[in-house]
Amino acid sequence: MFRLSSALVLSVVCLAAVSGTGLADEPAKEFLEALRSRGYYAEALEYLDSLQGAAPASFQETLPSERGITLLLGAKGQKDSALRAVWLADGEKSLQKFVAENKESPLVPQALLQIGNAMVEQARLLMKKSESAAGAVRSELLSESREHYAKAQSAYESISKLAGERLKAFPAKVEDPKKIEEQQRLRMDLLQALLLAAATSEEAAETLEKGSAEQIAAYTGAADRYEKIYKDYRTRMAGLYARMYQARCQQKLGKHQEAVVLFDELMKNPDEPDVLRTFKLKVVALAVDSWMEEKQYQKILDSVRPLLDSAKDSEEKTPEFLELRVKMALAAKALAEEQRNEQK
Repeated sequence: MFRLSSALVLSVVCLAAVSGTGLADEPAKEFLEALRSRGYYAEALEYLDSLQGAAPASFQETLPSERGITLLLGAKGQKDSALRAVWLADGEKSLQKFVAENKESPLVPQALLQIGNAMVEQARLLMKKSESAAGAVRSELLSESREHYAKAQSAYESISKLAGERLKAFPAKVEDPKKIEEQQRLRMDLLQALLLAAATSEEAAETLEKGSAEQIAAYTGAADRYEKIYKDYRTRMAGLYARMYQARCQQKLGKHQEAVVLFDELMKNPDEPDVLRTFKLKVVALAVDSWMEEKQYQKILDSVRPLLDSAKDSEEKTPEFLELRVKMALAAKALAEEQRNEQK
């Protein structure tokens, strides 16, 4: 792969340094983004190190955050799991430093989001590693994974708390365009954090013994979180997705009747526009399993066939559609067998 020379990196550092304040951080930020967008994460880290003490004050204070983000982005491309874990840990440490030193910064919610994401990635690495382990070693890996999930959930909940507090500071009517933009961003931060906290608690349940009281409590807690999000945001797509995830938790608890009630409710949504069609396809893909458990074979045929018949060219060969075709065939076979048994 082509490597950027240190001389080129240095030249941009000098450009940022001599440009004065104001627009000086603009070329520095643009160059950093250019490096990251091309996958030059090592060079981006070298560039950020070179900016220590040389960047304008407005960009200088964000260096720990930018370094953390760069490490997390770079971690995704590391094929070696041990090296990936190191990049994730270093990225999380840099972001924690930024949050500790810049508590009032508007960038804190995004930094906390990246911290939470890093914790989830590390938890998943440990989960993956546990698959090839046994006994005490496996238990220890799963325990470590749970700890990372708990830290991720804490980060997401911190965003919710922070965004909620900052939103309360706004007057009933906001007219300043910049303030309106900030308010909207905080609302999105809050909603995203609520969903991620719920999803993390659901995923963390997988580290517990299958069917144990602890796992049941974990899935129940995640379902409750999703239900609250749905009630607060039922008119938005995020609320509908929360309802679908609530049903998924009921499936994992083996409560298929309860799940079917939720899926049937969601199936009443229209197929258009595209965003709703995509959502409905996801609902059906999950609902089929509960309908099969409840032996509602005809409902599967009635629900899946219209979607398959109206498939768009871009959908025809997707894994989701191929899986739906297989499940519909299984439902048709089960229905035929059921009808034959009734005729005997």
